[in-house]
Amino acid sequence: MKPFQKAYIPQTEIDLLRAALQGKSLTFFEMYLGPNPSPERITTYIESVIKDSLQDEVWKNDVYQVAKRIVDVPAFQTQVVQLSIKRIDRKPCRDWRDFQAIKNQLVGPECEGCELFPAESRVIDSANQYFIWVLTDPAIRFPFGIDEGKSIRSEEALGKSKNQPFSKT
Repeated sequence: MKPFQKAYIPQTEIDLLRAALQGKSLTFFEMYLGPNPSPERITTYIESVIKDSLQDEVWKNDVYQVAKRIVDVPAFQTQVVQLSIKRIDRKPCRDWRDFQAIKNQLVGPECEGCELFPAESRVIDSANQYFIWVLTDPAIRFPFGIDEGKSIRSEEALGKSKNQPFSKT
């Protein structure tokens, strides 16, 4: 995986997003806006989605496109970086090492991040898109996780476990 470079969302992709949203059913908008939203409210919602996506910082490499957005989180009394990750070819992705490298490159190697598996009532599953929320302060740690005070990286099997080889690139 090559290093990330700053990128932008081309107007054609923005136009495709707008057209895709405009083609959605009333039921789709009711999930976000409640029962029977007016056409004006739907239009306002679509434009707010477009505006939000244009405010994101976009990064690309040879495999991934990542939208980076800073979000205030009062519960942590800090900000987090929301990383929205998708493959450029839009196929599913699930490589932990890639996601760790993305977090390290775009936020910082000592900043902790997590992926949320939400309550079913909060699920949004409309694309092969993944989100990691990363604390911006490297001194803050989540109050959960494995903490044995060391970093262990090994290609050697432990019992029946297997690990993929480390990339040499």
